[in-house]
Amino acid sequence: DAFGIVVDRGVVGIECVSNSAADEDDDDDVAGCFRVVAKARIDARTTLAVIPKAAVFTTATSRLRRDVGDGVLDALGEVGLVCAVAYERRFVEDGSSAFSAYFAMIPQRENLPQFWWVDDDDARRKVLRGTSVEILLEEDVARVESDWMEAVETLDASSWLTLDAFRDAASVVA
Repeated sequence: DAFGIVVDRGVVGIECVSNSAADEDDDDDVAGCFRVVAKARIDARTTLAVIPKAAVFTTATSRLRRDVGDGVLDALGEVGLVCAVAYERRFVEDGSSAFSAYFAMIPQRENLPQFWWVDDDDARRKVLRGTSVEILLEEDVARVESDWMEAVETLDASSWLTLDAFRDAASVVA
């Protein structure tokens, strides 16, 4: 492929798991996911795939790094990856992202408890009221919002980095 990924298709297959296949496997978590399967007996130490570093989405390979420069993302630390994911997603729909296929495989947002706090009426949030978990999650929500504000300021990103886009990206980076 364009990244130089080499896969021995004689022994390895990559499949999208359909809902019916997930039902057969009795595993709801795999529906809509991709899986790597052996198509033949594989000897130990057989190289199945070679994936160059340039094919892995990181801050170093992101479009954001190219557009803002090395030092800016480095200054954000781990938040830089969240910003890189949010930025890259802007170019996925039109196919101009080199990582469009990768982003098509990951969810828009993971269902994590710290994002239940966006909606005060969320029934899941109500279950946690009065618990120590609620306090921890409220602190995490505040930290996400603080990280977002820092990122917007550092990247001068108020035109594209919304709090929702940041939360979505943070959920899949987590």
